[in-house]
Amino acid sequence: MGLALSAGDDGLVVVRNVQRDDLPTVLQSGVRLHTLAAAGLGDPLDLGALDVIEEPDTLDTYTELNAFRMPSARASLH
Repeated sequence: MGLALSAGDDGLVVVRNVQRDDLPTVLQSGVRLHTLAAAGLGDPLDLGALDVIEEPDTLDTYTELNAFRMPSARASLH
């Protein structure tokens, strides 16, 4: 994808680093992303900070763990 993403303290996904020169100039470090979409491949997916954590070890409840897993399940259906 060419972007390094991280969880923002506001619950959104934050672009930390742009690693490709051919991406739109609006994708800059610090930009917050709300959705992710691929041209011609269905509806955009809503993004949240939980979507970019690598391991759910730090989550305290099953509710948080389920919230972590749901976007991955939705994305695999597209």
